[in-house]
Amino acid sequence: LCIMSKVWNSELLKGDDAVLSSFQTSLDHLKCGYLDVFLIHWPVPGFHIPAYKCLGETVLQNGKCRHLGVSNYSPEDYRCLIESLPPAFPRPVLNQFEINPFVYRPAWIEFFQGQGVKCFGFKPLTQGKEMGNELLLKAAEDCSCTAANVLINYVLSKGCGVIVKSENKSRMEGNMKLLSN
Repeated sequence: LCIMSKVWNSELLKGDDAVLSSFQTSLDHLKCGYLDVFLIHWPVPGFHIPAYKCLGETVLQNGKCRHLGVSNYSPEDYRCLIESLPPAFPRPVLNQFEINPFVYRPAWIEFFQGQGVKCFGFKPLTQGKEMGNELLLKAAEDCSCTAANVLINYVLSKGCGVIVKSENKSRMEGNMKLLSN
């Protein structure tokens, strides 16, 4: 189990106090005393780097968070962040961005994996928009599984983690079973 949350763009724009408040709100909502990973949601120009530094200097130092990560960062955004950090400053451990057969960025995956940054596929199920896709349904039939299983396995086959969103208990259980294999 990895407990993860993120600071939204609206809070980045308000500065360090709002970023730290967002972190605390995540702890409060999750009813836990720490997070494994806290993400910067988007590389908002002029705001994401100060927010990253603030989080590194506070929540990592006080032990309330184990790692920092980023979300929706391109290789260029990541380079910009890294170049602005002191040499010993903790680097992001993961980048969460959309990965599925319909939105696939092999250059991003290769770059981040080469940097030692774990890629996490967001929207692997395409928010259901492609569940009727003929090729996807054929692949599911050939594998005797669901279209969702094909999409999840696709992301995993690229060496990436996956974040699956569902409100349906049986789907959650099926996804967890698939992910635990």
